[in-house]
Amino acid sequence: MNKNTSNEIIKILEEIIKNPKPELDFKNNYELICAVILSAQTKDKNVNAITKDLFLKYPDFYYLSKAKYEQLEEMIRP
Repeated sequence: MNKNTSNEIIKILEEIIKNPKPELDFKNNYELICAVILSAQTKDKNVNAITKDLFLKYPDFYYLSKAKYEQLEEMIRP
């Protein structure tokens, strides 16, 4: 695919999708990265439900790094 083709595709998509918004809920890069990783395993709707509590308990990478594996697993597994 060349640059002209890519630009045409982007133009068409911009016409079809006027105001694209992600389905994942996030406020910062930390939340986005966590949500994207989790979304590889389940639907975005499920990720949004899980991350509400996850981000309250672990608001950044530092606190997440201190979490016990078992606690995280309990929070993210249905």
